[in-house]
Amino acid sequence: MMRIILFLSAILLSGCATIGGNTMAVANDGGTKTEVSLDPISFIGIKETEAIRSGQFSAVLGNFPDALFAEMHPLRMRYNAIAFGKTTGKEYPAQALYAGYAECALRLVFIVEGNPDEPVVGVFADTRMTRLWSLYGDEITLEIPEKLTSDSVYRRDVVRAGGTEISRLKKVATDGKSGLSQVFAGWNTVRTKALPYDIRTPLAEKFVRGIARENPELSFSEKLVGNGHFGVTLSWFSTAMGVASDVLVSAGASDKGWDEQSELKRGYQGMIARIVKAQYEGAVRNGMLCGKKASIPY
Repeated sequence: MMRIILFLSAILLSGCATIGGNTMAVANDGGTKTEVSLDPISFIGIKETEAIRSGQFSAVLGNFPDALFAEMHPLRMRYNAIAFGKTTGKEYPAQALYAGYAECALRLVFIVEGNPDEPVVGVFADTRMTRLWSLYGDEITLEIPEKLTSDSVYRRDVVRAGGTEISRLKKVATDGKSGLSQVFAGWNTVRTKALPYDIRTPLAEKFVRGIARENPELSFSEKLVGNGHFGVTLSWFSTAMGVASDVLVSAGASDKGWDEQSELKRGYQGMIARIVKAQYEGAVRNGMLCGKKASIPY
């Protein structure tokens, strides 16, 4: 019996980056399904789709939901997002990027692709898409959470009923010298064998290497093609990721998954708190001015 226990423990300790496998099936309109990666390396930056490359997207500034602290990782940039047209009910590709402290609060930049010519309603979602939040950061009650991925009609109805119309939020510039398109163009390209898209990230090569090692199924050389310059572009993102990198260098920490079901050591929890504090202080040093109450990180 002891041998069996030790054998099972070894499997669990050396297994996939997230509990339950590295992919998840999401139902699309028309009954088809898309395999979505849960590998940590797929969350280190923006998905470089054709719409992102061509600048065909819109962006607004939302609030980082308190409950997503359970899935926060110092080197995680991308979080799941969902968008539907308010009039047609069409689902638009969407993603969210962690911006650290901006406008006196922790923020996610909500990005919807395609420049829709109709009002769009959006939400933030957890890694496995079992929980949703409005773009203000308020949780949306779900009667059947598992249907979010298995039933596109249910997902549409829930998002349109409880989501946030993006026109209500502050826009983030997408073009011009300081727009997101220019920011993404200055980031590094990471190419993974398991994904149908490249990833743009401000992370330095050594941190990408560390994340790549978390998945034992693919080596770093298979995951990364060194066609980026590995520099950090000045922006909200550079402040957030720069201080995260500084703390990680001193802590030498690593983990095995970024979803809520993954295990986390107490020391790592403390490190994340240090990083959030450092991101706040970095934003203040870079000119973020807030009222007395708003200046205290939550």
